[in-house]
Amino acid sequence: MISKIKNRYYGPALILLSHISSIISHILVKYASSIFTVQQIMLIRFLIPTLLLSPLFMLKIFKLKIKKPVLIILRSITGLTAMYLFYKALTLSGPGKVNIIFQLCVVWSSIISMIFLKERPSRWILTAIATSFIGIFLILKPENIFSFEKADILSLTASLCLGIVIILIKKLREDHDSISIIYVFFLISTTILILPSIPEFILPNSVSSILTLTFIGFFSLLAQLFITVGFKYTSITIAGSLGLVSIPLMYIAGLILFSERIDLISITGTIIVTASLYIIIKKQ
Repeated sequence: MISKIKNRYYGPALILLSHISSIISHILVKYASSIFTVQQIMLIRFLIPTLLLSPLFMLKIFKLKIKKPVLIILRSITGLTAMYLFYKALTLSGPGKVNIIFQLCVVWSSIISMIFLKERPSRWILTAIATSFIGIFLILKPENIFSFEKADILSLTASLCLGIVIILIKKLREDHDSISIIYVFFLISTTILILPSIPEFILPNSVSSILTLTFIGFFSLLAQLFITVGFKYTSITIAGSLGLVSIPLMYIAGLILFSERIDLISITGTIIVTASLYIIIKKQ
């Protein structure tokens, strides 16, 4: 009986811990952006997990398996672009708003699957895709097509990039293990970020700033490891649904820590988007 309960809740618990770790990391990024550049934050974010994982591969505790190098490089560069745009948006706007837009990656991945993978979605998914954009429109409230804020454009582009990443990961998981995909992502991202970060590198001048950068990398790694293991013990539907918990939590963090404002129209849009994302995840 205890074993059955453990098997039932172990995977979802890890997925939930993964998203909580991501939220902590993102909030720390928002805080650190007042001290450090986005490039420096991202370098540390990828460098720390790379340094922690590299010995495990060198000692052959994990085995690096790469069968589709072009695809895994493309996944890494697209993922790095998504995170850079997301972090940049976090520096310019409230974390709740940026995050809800970023969650549109679920919608983009469905659209990409329809166009390029010839998948035939149900009417439920098509309706949810349409309503999700209605919800986003209520959140953004643009006066015209040229009146979007810079942070909104960055978040939308980041969500599109992450939607592409989701499709690439689905393809890579056919013949790659998750830890290899994650490690190569960290390694390539660190390599790309080193040179651009050097000219404007700011040395941490306090214990708190050092800890902030360290915890950004640490919680980012935890999030990846939790979700990697968690997916083995739960369904994609449950895992995807649990990911929606970041929407209210990021808004709460924004309201409490960064005085983010949200009105009734934005709340309505957020509810519509969240419900639409849940339907897409549920019906896929």
